[in-house]
Amino acid sequence: MPAAAQPRTMDSGALHSWESHVRRWLSWSLAPLTLLVLAAIVTLSLALWVDTESNPANAIGTDTLAAPTGLGLVAAGGNNTLTWTPTSSTWAGGYTVQRSLTSGSGYSFLATVPGQASNGYVDAVGSGGFETVTFMSVTSLVQTTASTSMVITKPAGTVLNDLLIATVSTQNDTTISPPAGWTQLGQLTEQNDVTMGVWYRVAGGSEPASYTFTWDSSRESNGAILRYDGADPVAPIDVSAITSNETSSPLAPSVTTTVSNAVVLRLFGSEGEVLESPVGDTYPGATTGRYAIETSCACSVSVSSAGADAAQATAGASGTASFSITDSEQWVAATVALTPNYVPPSTYYYVVNAYFQNWTSPNSNEASGSGGGGFIVARLGAWGTGTSHTAPAGTDRALVFVAGAEGSAGLPDLTSVTYGGQALTQIVQDNAGASTFDAAEIWVLSEAGIAAASGSTFIVNWTNSPDNLSYAHAFYSDVNQASLTGATAINNSDAATPNPITTASLATANGDMVVTGVISGNPGSYTAGNGFTLAVSTSFDSTATLGAAEKRATGAAETPSMQHSGPNRQAIGGIVLQATP
Repeated sequence: MPAAAQPRTMDSGALHSWESHVRRWLSWSLAPLTLLVLAAIVTLSLALWVDTESNPANAIGTDTLAAPTGLGLVAAGGNNTLTWTPTSSTWAGGYTVQRSLTSGSGYSFLATVPGQASNGYVDAVGSGGFETVTFMSVTSLVQTTASTSMVITKPAGTVLNDLLIATVSTQNDTTISPPAGWTQLGQLTEQNDVTMGVWYRVAGGSEPASYTFTWDSSRESNGAILRYDGADPVAPIDVSAITSNETSSPLAPSVTTTVSNAVVLRLFGSEGEVLESPVGDTYPGATTGRYAIETSCACSVSVSSAGADAAQATAGASGTASFSITDSEQWVAATVALTPNYVPPSTYYYVVNAYFQNWTSPNSNEASGSGGGGFIVARLGAWGTGTSHTAPAGTDRALVFVAGAEGSAGLPDLTSVTYGGQALTQIVQDNAGASTFDAAEIWVLSEAGIAAASGSTFIVNWTNSPDNLSYAHAFYSDVNQASLTGATAINNSDAATPNPITTASLATANGDMVVTGVISGNPGSYTAGNGFTLAVSTSFDSTATLGAAEKRATGAAETPSMQHSGPNRQAIGGIVLQATP
């Protein structure tokens, strides 16, 4: 029998070679398999993202951002308050508000209101109100030789819609004719000795350099044209009257005004050179003199005339106003009430859109409003000086008291001011000087204090016993009683420069009033700059000058500026009276 089969063996070297072949074969064989398995896994994963919904039209779906609805608006207190119902698209980011002065077009971006649930926006548009009728300038002319005409120069600074009031007085009986475009308010002759006429004109965009008035026979004469800002350009004259007589007190007649805050202008013309000296004594009490002229010649019949005005806070009888002349003469006198211009708030139109990133909804419905309800601060009556001032009637009043003092015993400083027993509040105080000191201060009193006052007298208490004192004061209406004053500023100089002296600029809102008070350590006079109207300029005790000025604000920053005719040291302060909202 064959020999039994023997097990086959492999030496260690052969075994190692065989293992190497097996490993190599496995690596070649399994590698594709691994890739195939991974590919299968990836294919299976991608299949989870396949949308099997039918889309036969091969269309891409869209979504719409829904508009807000129910847009409404309430106009009050100088604000337009918008409200709406939020968009139903809960993923909206918020809303854009657009505004236009024209319905249906011209919209521009106003604001973004974030948040889908937001439902309102307040647009502080300000409000309309009455302007303050303000005297701006005057030109006057005296003709000492007989003539049949008079050429009066246009008042300085005349611009579109200024109100011009002209008056001409001649000796004897004549008929005065104005140039084209002037409307007569009245003309009278007294006893064939003096004739006076009054006319008005609203300035156009291009006025001539002068105006020629004529009459029918050669006469000595004088005349003036007064310029006012803030009068109604359509109906500037509320009411007027004219009268004549022969006395030593030309009496401007009473008129009954129909509007609040009218300015009542008084005028007279008389035979003779009869103005008082000083000329300020000619003007009626509680008025501000605007011009006074006389022929001052060896004429057969001389002519004198003058004009003065005062604000009247409330509608009603103005009362008469008496001028003073040095002799009993024939005269003609007139009263003219000027109507303030009402500026309504602008009407705005709004649309609101919802938005999400770059998506914007259709407009909401349009809403419109004008934001009425605000006011404009207006002065009541004329500025006063001294230590007494009767409070005029008005609403939401404020009293402004400007004090100036000079002393060598130390820095003058007011410790208290009362009006009719009611304490005022100091708003600003500043001083200049080293051995001789000058101080200027501004104090105010609210409506409650004015109403509670038991009289019309100021009582003041100073430190360091000033050598010289002076005061100026005015009442204003429609002042915010919750916050009478806003921005304030002061400045001083121990030298003659800078001149003019200014404060820092003061922030304002439309309708506010900016008031400034200033003192100089030299006598002289002040001139207001930067559009301010001079209220008071008075030299006192031949050593110092107190000045005050005011300017109605429109929302732009204002800088009080006062120039002295010969300063050596100055102190100035400025305050903003805030309008009732």
